[in-house]
Amino acid sequence: MSLRPVLLPALLAITTSCGSPMLSDTRAVYGSDSRTGIARAPQNLAPYASAVALVSRRYQIKNTTNGTTFFKAVKQREALQMCADEPFGEEFMLGDCTGFAVGADRLVTARHCIPDQKSCDGRIFIFGHTASENHSFSEKQVYSCSKIITATEKDAGDLVVVGLDRPVESSAGIKFLRPAAQLRQNPMSLPQLYVLGHPFGGSLTAAPLESNLTHEDKHYLRGNADVSQGNSGSPLFDPETGLLYGVLTGGGRDLEWDDERSCNKTHICRTNDCKGEQFSAATNLSSDLPD
Repeated sequence: MSLRPVLLPALLAITTSCGSPMLSDTRAVYGSDSRTGIARAPQNLAPYASAVALVSRRYQIKNTTNGTTFFKAVKQREALQMCADEPFGEEFMLGDCTGFAVGADRLVTARHCIPDQKSCDGRIFIFGHTASENHSFSEKQVYSCSKIITATEKDAGDLVVVGLDRPVESSAGIKFLRPAAQLRQNPMSLPQLYVLGHPFGGSLTAAPLESNLTHEDKHYLRGNADVSQGNSGSPLFDPETGLLYGVLTGGGRDLEWDDERSCNKTHICRTNDCKGEQFSAATNLSSDLPD
């Protein structure tokens, strides 16, 4: 089936942030949809929630009044012409990538989200977006890019470390992730890993890894997780140890057109008909992160 998303003009630039048309490099659901909002996710994920940020753009800000930043609010269902029964369709589409703090004033995301300093200057990072109805945030939750600290090319991991304009609020209470050691076994049977991120620019969502991890090459891993566009830059980690195993950088198709209902529905991967999601190995970051 062909894919026919209908985009509102105001969102066109957000949905083409990776330099390609909307949904050409998005993610898939494997079997049944296992995504859940952070409030209903396993409790051991909660200490890391405050370290994950929605990556948005300055022009998405509508106005700032009395210390509150208001964003242009369009629901995912409207922006992406989703079918009525699609989960998360009522969420607002406020950004296009995810990042996570790795120190008081450093953030990691996928480089294709922030390819250069000019792009970084136009970005904003929203911490603590955990409620689906929210499209306004305290100015204390909204951060800017100070500079790009380091970046890796696509063939070396597709990652960028960004310096934030100030330390993350209450950073002393945030659990930061640290890279796992080099992974050698293939496929890898690991503890239950999770992805935390902002699918389609909505509120913070958790998705468990549903398969073993395999080595694609020296820089990339593959595994199944129910993630979507907007999850690029999301951490894949073990909440019991705080070990980071990978950063989401690519995947398969996420939506497909339903001819009978004339709307987009979730693309379901059954058995082995999808390659899995692509994660940049955390070892690509080992020399760039604080101790």
